[in-house]
Amino acid sequence: EASAPEARAQANLERFRLVLWLFYFAMKDFAESFYKGKAWLACRESFVSRRKQIDGGLCQRCHDELGYIVHHRIELTPENITDPDIALNHELLEYVCLTCHNKEHGVFQPAERSVLFDESGDVVAALDR
Repeated sequence: EASAPEARAQANLERFRLVLWLFYFAMKDFAESFYKGKAWLACRESFVSRRKQIDGGLCQRCHDELGYIVHHRIELTPENITDPDIALNHELLEYVCLTCHNKEHGVFQPAERSVLFDESGDVVAALDR
């Protein structure tokens, strides 16, 4: 079992990854209300729950890591974001790990960066290797 500092460090690393993801994929203005809305949050929750029942929540691409992001197979646009058959359709979603999602969008791989923590487990720096 992880010690408190290790658990804090892991939680901070997850927050750091999310911040990086948001930095590289700044939410498009037209999508902000959708991703904060009840319909998407419920859809996402039910999709992740279903994936966990199927295979424990593994990434649907590499099957090596746990899923982290619910990815739309069809990119959402201003024209299709209000179409539930596209935006909220489980058949058009996939649960992927951060590494596979970053590959999809051409973002650096986490292995290409080092994260430094202070004695409290807080992220203090991220350096390219």
